[in-house]
Amino acid sequence: MDDEQNVPALNVLGDGDRRPTADLILRYVPRTERELEKSSIIEEACQTGDCEAISELATSRDGLLNDKIRIKAWPLLLGYEDAPHEKYNHPLDQPSPPDWKDLPPHGDEGQVQLDVNRSFIYYPTNMSPRESKIRKQELSDLIVEVLRRHPMLCYFQVPAHNSLP
Repeated sequence: MDDEQNVPALNVLGDGDRRPTADLILRYVPRTERELEKSSIIEEACQTGDCEAISELATSRDGLLNDKIRIKAWPLLLGYEDAPHEKYNHPLDQPSPPDWKDLPPHGDEGQVQLDVNRSFIYYPTNMSPRESKIRKQELSDLIVEVLRRHPMLCYFQVPAHNSLP
């Protein structure tokens, strides 16, 4: 019997080519080699727009590996498959975007501010009021920047774990 037939996680592509699945790579390949192989598979899936493969790889051990790959994969996962892939190179290769503070306000900013004001009450306990104020501003700026740069997103607060039934 052919050894390849005994390998449980081998994909046979439409053109007869055989490619290892993420599961096979994780079990039998050393970490650095595994990351190189997984990176190559993710890159190929991004180039072909194979969101199903990207999703499987993203939810497998080690996820999408690094920011350079995530920048290429996430637009596809979010439904921007018709966007030119060259646009999603590493951020350092891109021209500087406009200052987020100059972008139009997002409708959820009021709720963000309410939630940020309630943050840092119980944790961490070793912060001075001044440091807490700085951290709250950083958190607010981070969330508001994401919302302003991506106005199609919505902000909502997930209930605390202990308040779930």
